[in-house]
Amino acid sequence: MRIDSLIIREYPVVGYFSGVSVVEEKLIKNNYLIVLDDDSNFKGVLTPRDLVLRPNKIVADCLIQKDILSMDDTLASAFEAFERNHTAALPVFNNEKFEGVLEKHTVIAELHKEAKALHHKSISSEKVKNNFLENLSHEIRTPLNGIIGFIELLEENNRQNPLVDKESAYEIIKECTNRFLFTMQNLTELAFIQSGIKDCFRMQDVHINVVFNGIEKYFNSVSSRYGDKTRIVFFRNEDTHCINTDKEVLTEILLHLISSTITVFGNNIIYVGYTYPAGSDCIILYVSNNYLSDEELCFNFFNKPDESEEKKNLYADSLGIGLILIKEYCSLINAEIKIENDYKTNTYYCRLPLTKKTCSISINEQSVINQN
Repeated sequence: MRIDSLIIREYPVVGYFSGVSVVEEKLIKNNYLIVLDDDSNFKGVLTPRDLVLRPNKIVADCLIQKDILSMDDTLASAFEAFERNHTAALPVFNNEKFEGVLEKHTVIAELHKEAKALHHKSISSEKVKNNFLENLSHEIRTPLNGIIGFIELLEENNRQNPLVDKESAYEIIKECTNRFLFTMQNLTELAFIQSGIKDCFRMQDVHINVVFNGIEKYFNSVSSRYGDKTRIVFFRNEDTHCINTDKEVLTEILLHLISSTITVFGNNIIYVGYTYPAGSDCIILYVSNNYLSDEELCFNFFNKPDESEEKKNLYADSLGIGLILIKEYCSLINAEIKIENDYKTNTYYCRLPLTKKTCSISINEQSVINQN
């Protein structure tokens, strides 16, 4: 952190040729005085230590030369200068112009604040890492155990005493394999994002109904993976609102939220929609295993403080690696995610800035929207 925001522009002043006896009381009260000449030019910083080391009758004769700080100095370099000079304040210059004063106690307070923030971040990072490793171990071990276990049962099967129905075993092995591949795909995507490989975005005006249509087509093409009874219902508004975002990243977020809802909660119907909170320049998308009426679409919880650790763990347990990946995707496009979960119903909300209120839609896009 640079020191420019901590510079004090109003400070105790004393004349260059003032008598020491006149300023002693003022010096003791303030612990330092800025010395200016008759033309208000900076001449130095007077401290009680100066009077002890150079006892004279005039301020000019008492001054001991001290380091000068620049606007580009950091807290660390400023603290080192204070330690070298044994002073309560040091002058700050911008090139050759005197800008003001930096006080030592302010620097110490900011360093203490940074140390606390780093400590908190370190603890949070450790918790995230532990949660990540626990989820990783669970999400990889569970499907692999299922695959290995049913393969062993099939090996021990014989026609006289079948231990397991082959068709059922194959379905379970297939399901476990898909789950394992999904986890590995999430880990690969997460690695790309966190390594910076996936940091090139193409921001564009995106109509949310066009995004919904693409997602709907995708899930229709893979519907057999989730069973014939699973349905995804999209709620579209007849408007020309749009958002300025990366279409691919937004699509990935919604795909992961829908897939996670199906995988974790296993409901037959998943509801996907969006709304515009009154008086807010944002759009909120939702994915839920419960139908939400207009009255229930209340988003005050976005202004509430972060959830308790207990609830955070609940969310982590339900999404595992997927939650970490979704949060990483959200950070890429300045989106915010919130979750409402009571063990029976689950709703994911994703809020994005609505940078443009209207958007021209191509004829092809309009025909696609009208078809739905």
